[in-house]
Amino acid sequence: MKYKLMVFLLFCAVVFLYGCSAKIDLAVLESSLSEAQSAITTARNVPAEGLANQQLVKAERLLADARRAREYGNRRECLELAFQAKMEAKIAAAQSRRMMAERRIEKLTAEKVKADLSRMAHQVIAAQARQAIAQRKAEVAQKNAETARLEAVSARAEAARQIQISKVELAIAKAELALKSASEAEAPTYSTSLFTDAQKLVSSARSLLSQDKFDQAIDTAIEAEQQAHQARVAAIASAEAIRRNIQAAKQRAFTEAKVALTKAQVAVERADEVNASMYAEELYQKAQQALAQADNALKSEQYERVPALAAQAELHANNAWEIAAVKEQERKAKEAKEELIARAKDAIFIARDTIIQAGSDFPKFFPESFAKAQAGIDAADKAYNAGNFEQAITLAKQSTAEITEALEKARAVREAESAIIKAGQAIANAKTERTERGVVIRFSGDVFDSGSVDVNPKYFLDLQILANILKQYSHYRVAIEGHTDRSGSSQRNLELSQKRAENIFRYLVDKQGVSEDRLIKAGYGDKRPIFPNPKDQRNRRIDVVILTRQK
Repeated sequence: MKYKLMVFLLFCAVVFLYGCSAKIDLAVLESSLSEAQSAITTARNVPAEGLANQQLVKAERLLADARRAREYGNRRECLELAFQAKMEAKIAAAQSRRMMAERRIEKLTAEKVKADLSRMAHQVIAAQARQAIAQRKAEVAQKNAETARLEAVSARAEAARQIQISKVELAIAKAELALKSASEAEAPTYSTSLFTDAQKLVSSARSLLSQDKFDQAIDTAIEAEQQAHQARVAAIASAEAIRRNIQAAKQRAFTEAKVALTKAQVAVERADEVNASMYAEELYQKAQQALAQADNALKSEQYERVPALAAQAELHANNAWEIAAVKEQERKAKEAKEELIARAKDAIFIARDTIIQAGSDFPKFFPESFAKAQAGIDAADKAYNAGNFEQAITLAKQSTAEITEALEKARAVREAESAIIKAGQAIANAKTERTERGVVIRFSGDVFDSGSVDVNPKYFLDLQILANILKQYSHYRVAIEGHTDRSGSSQRNLELSQKRAENIFRYLVDKQGVSEDRLIKAGYGDKRPIFPNPKDQRNRRIDVVILTRQK
């Protein structure tokens, strides 16, 4: 029992080490199962079923478990169970042989006793003869028992030998797996010496195994495995170095090809910008064809062809650009001149149209702006006719700006005048109207009695309203103008109109608080009648002119 336990523990250790370090070959697995089945068959033939049935049953169960482990793909467990089944079967066979020998001895002994008892009634000679025969049989039985014992010892020795063989085979299998892995890593090519040494060591291990030199065989197999691992590592390193070198060279070639192709593409794009396809069609087509060939060579990883093709494309593109650039520049200059002429025409047209759109009253209301704008347009025409198109554009735009600014001012003035006229409607005894000078608020009739310079008191309220309007629009200057009819002498009328204007002036300043600085007073006598009859009393008036159209 102690021997079986030691064998089992040793085998478990071997299998465990083997299972942790290498993949179990299927051929080794099938061989182990076959050997276990053979051992069980041998044990049955002894027969062991009646003499060592427990061990035989255990061996059969272990073999069944091993086969199930194989079906589930657990090769390590299958190998372990197959080996245990084989050992149990051999132990069962050995025990059966030993028990058969012992039974033979017992049987022979029982037969001898029976013969002695049955033959004691007979003659002593026959008993002695039988005794001699029995003794001879006993010797034979003893010899058979010794033979059975020796067979059992031999079986145990064979079992130990098989364990040793299994250990060596496991070590060799590991070495062969390592060799296979090294071979897959191309060790025969990149690490030839180490790989060859490992192969030789495996062959040597097998030779030592055939000579039952188990320890040496294991050591040699382990050394072979180590050599194979070293060969694999060296091969991987060498292959990786070569691969990196190849990849680096390929990357350099790709980079050079890509740079050359990019330069060619830039040259072709530059030629495109000057319409080389139109001005230098043949050279441009050659450049495009070479560029396409270079691009295809790059895509198909024919990097060595790319630089030459790209150089051709770049050369043709540069030549095409040189030809096309001149013609394109001429075209652009022509287009630029045509565009400049069109802009000059357009600017002059816009300036003229702006004056037309301003209306017929524009020259009356803004004579200075009109004169300046018209002069600018005339100068623009001269510049255009002289070929100075930029100057023509500038002058025309200045005229347009002058008119536009004046129109903006006119719009603002008209709005202010409309507001003043509306406010002036509140003055009951005055008439408010728009003139070329601005808004006139006219007091006529009996503002002053004939020959008098005193303001009729009934107009004081109207003058208060006027003062409020003047204060509201304080940013305009105001002219207070006196007029008379021709009832008296011209000199008398002039003095009278001046004094009347002065009195209105003083009333607005002193009584109503209108700023004196913005008021202008003047008398014109009877020189500016507004009615055909100079003696018409309606010509006797005060015109308060809010000068909205003066700067």
